[in-house]
Amino acid sequence: MIEFIALTNFFSFKNRTEFSLKATKEKPRGMFSGEDWWTEVDGIKLLKTAFLLGNNGSGKTNFLNGLSVLNELVTVNRNSKTSSRYRLPNVSFLLSEETKNAPSAIEVAFHTAGYRYTYYISWKQDYIVEEHLLRQEGKKKEKLIFTREFSKEKDIVVVSYPQSTTIPTPVQELINQNILKYSSVISIYDNKNFECEDIRNVYNYFRYVDLWNVKKYELATMLAKRSNEKLLKPIILSILKDMGSTIYDYKVDTLTFDIADDEREFLLTRMSEEEYRANFPSDKRTVQKLQFGYKVVEKEETVWLPENLESEGTLEAIRLIIVLFDSIWRRTPIAIDECAQSIHPKALEFILSFFLKSSDTAQIFIATQALALLKWENLRRDTLRFFEKDKTTGCSSFTTINNRTLHRNNQIYDLYMNKTFGGEVNIMEKEPWIKTLSKISQCMINRCWEE
Repeated sequence: MIEFIALTNFFSFKNRTEFSLKATKEKPRGMFSGEDWWTEVDGIKLLKTAFLLGNNGSGKTNFLNGLSVLNELVTVNRNSKTSSRYRLPNVSFLLSEETKNAPSAIEVAFHTAGYRYTYYISWKQDYIVEEHLLRQEGKKKEKLIFTREFSKEKDIVVVSYPQSTTIPTPVQELINQNILKYSSVISIYDNKNFECEDIRNVYNYFRYVDLWNVKKYELATMLAKRSNEKLLKPIILSILKDMGSTIYDYKVDTLTFDIADDEREFLLTRMSEEEYRANFPSDKRTVQKLQFGYKVVEKEETVWLPENLESEGTLEAIRLIIVLFDSIWRRTPIAIDECAQSIHPKALEFILSFFLKSSDTAQIFIATQALALLKWENLRRDTLRFFEKDKTTGCSSFTTINNRTLHRNNQIYDLYMNKTFGGEVNIMEKEPWIKTLSKISQCMINRCWEE
């Protein structure tokens, strides 16, 4: 589980900004116990959920992108010195001259496989500047596993291994032979698959971490050919039933079509022959078709309707359930952007309850405008992060709730809507807006903008 993640010179976060997942001493309320909201690891209570709220453009997505970029840096082995596609992510804060060409950095402390790791990596677009990994077992002192630096003058990467390192000598030699200025030490595990517990643990932990927008993924693809379908399907249908849905069943059919000659010629203008053969073997296209089953009183059999006849709110709810299920299944953190815009507040409460009650070491970071969750009776205030962006500098930051001064969830909602916690929206007052509307409507009639 992630204990904290810190970003420096990362999109709208100019200065080091640390996001902690440590739970406070807040007492649980409603139907939830403290253990539903946090898991205790090595004596530290770590939150399973963090809600990111704030206006559009306040930095929520930028922060979530930290997990996505970390996944890329850790798992993608850039093994080419010339290919431009292996350039590192350019995420610098661009509104200040001092940061445009400065390195960006991510530091993360997390618990997995019985250890606490601290991983740090900083980079520019052309090379990784610095990287190091530390491991801690229980209350023992931290051990440095490796450090890596890049000498720009000599154009060489230097990886150092202290006496306390757990990396075997043959693996050290393998790393030294394969390290490039673009690739992290951890990412070498991707194609070498060597035997080193600590590097394997870090690689595997961030392997499935990504940033999801649940509206952008095809539901049929998310449901098709799953090894864990026998568990996922009854969970989805059970939650939908308790949410009041009339969906009784679902199925994904795989349809195969022949690719016509003219379509083949067009596709070959967009990809190589090798890529075409990999995607369309035997000149055939495969399509997944999702259908939902309903029980109708007049008919004994199940009536099947295509996915496009179901409401967007229900489809988004199912996508969210799947993403949460996968996080629980893999026991890894996941970031979810623009969540629950179409989901009814009570339905969202049901779905989040499923995650909190079922997860142990999984974690979710949710950026949302679903402010109704602020009134949720069971909500822990220490899960809330309110993001805002400084108008003069363009720098993002976030605030947390002071549990000693705010005791009711309605207080939080009212304060946020009254421009506290970064809730201020740059929308003009009523009277100036009426004047602007009048001008716009007149210009629409005249079909000409008049200054």
